[in-house]
Amino acid sequence: MLYVYWVSEARDMVQVGRSQAPGLGSLCLLTASPDPICPQVFRHGDRAPLASYPTDPHKEAVSALWPRGLGQLTREGVRQQLELGHFLRRRYKSFLSPQYRREEVYIRTTDFDRTLESAQANLAGLFPEAAPGSPEADWRPIPVHTVPVAEDKLLRFPMRSCPRYHELLRESTEAAEYQEALEGWTVRTAHALRNV
Repeated sequence: MLYVYWVSEARDMVQVGRSQAPGLGSLCLLTASPDPICPQVFRHGDRAPLASYPTDPHKEAVSALWPRGLGQLTREGVRQQLELGHFLRRRYKSFLSPQYRREEVYIRTTDFDRTLESAQANLAGLFPEAAPGSPEADWRPIPVHTVPVAEDKLLRFPMRSCPRYHELLRESTEAAEYQEALEGWTVRTAHALRNV
């Protein structure tokens, strides 16, 4: 079974392994069942900024710059997910049937437009019958599951009320490695801003 998940925020991302595709996490789990379980966790494709800032000189042009709105998936984001779907098709060609079978694939996403659209674009690359432009008789929508944000305990779990999360976050941000990386990033950003 291939489980595919899309998340809307990096903090929701669970890295379940490493692969050769950028941004792709995977791990096949061998179970007592003869079929392996391969969970896949992805972040959505490129999106427009979530918000403008008070002194943004382009604030008045937001609707022209981002016609679908702030926080929405861009054309580039759709292309990235379509390409990722093609990659997954090549990677799992011996594992997946040529056409979608609900017994083989389960798709779940957070309840945001950009993650729902990312899942749909990815599926269009993974399964030809889900691709845009397929003849109407051949086109087949593929189910993408989600739950309301407030109820999502799988992909968008509440961390504000989790003491262990805060403990791990504090340990991570106080670590020398993190502080060194942050210092380097701050110096590079300051340099870049001076050169604007």
